[in-house]
Amino acid sequence: MRFGNIAEQGQPIRLVALVLICGAIGLQTRCLIWIQHSRQSLSVQSRFTPSPKVLVNSQLLSDARSSDQSIDAWQIPALNPVLMAFEDSVHYGIHGSVAKAEWDSLVPRDGLIYLGEQDSERPFMISMFHELRCLGIIRDGLLARWKDVDNPLPSDETPVVIRHCLNYLRQMITCRCDIVVESLMGMPSTGYPDLYLCKDWSVVYDEALKNQQLYATKTSNCELRLFSNGHET
Repeated sequence: MRFGNIAEQGQPIRLVALVLICGAIGLQTRCLIWIQHSRQSLSVQSRFTPSPKVLVNSQLLSDARSSDQSIDAWQIPALNPVLMAFEDSVHYGIHGSVAKAEWDSLVPRDGLIYLGEQDSERPFMISMFHELRCLGIIRDGLLARWKDVDNPLPSDETPVVIRHCLNYLRQMITCRCDIVVESLMGMPSTGYPDLYLCKDWSVVYDEALKNQQLYATKTSNCELRLFSNGHET
């Protein structure tokens, strides 16, 4: 009878122990599943999220900017802050000759500036003109796809220059990492800041035109001298 009571009292203890063991095993299994899921999420994120390259000193920054150590930046007057009110514009559309002229006007001439030692200048393009030129190229690509509806390109066949422009714009947007908070308006919601603090881009255009005109004058004078020398001989 005494042994029977002991056995009856031990039965709940064994059940509790069994429940605890099963719970521990279940918890361990869930933890393993969560760890595996986390590893997969990190793996996916690492494949598609660009990781920044840390530059530890100014020399590395200079090397990354240009292979020519004598050219670090385009020296122009300071770009004063200006305010811009953002809105949907009737300009810079997709279709028509007017829209094309407006987009083309955003990149002065060929968009190149000439820097370097005297009489040995080399062509460069600033990032702002590169970005604007890429937007125009993407616009041209959209028009080409719409016009040639009878013979569209395969969905996996994108012109190299358009793919380049999409990647360039993506990288520049990520690089600049603008964190200005934008309010949401309309349906569907569209984000616009009320006012945006910008740099005075008119100075960039003025200085680019001066640079291009100076280089064109030098080039024409050089060609004139070569022609004159050749004519005399």
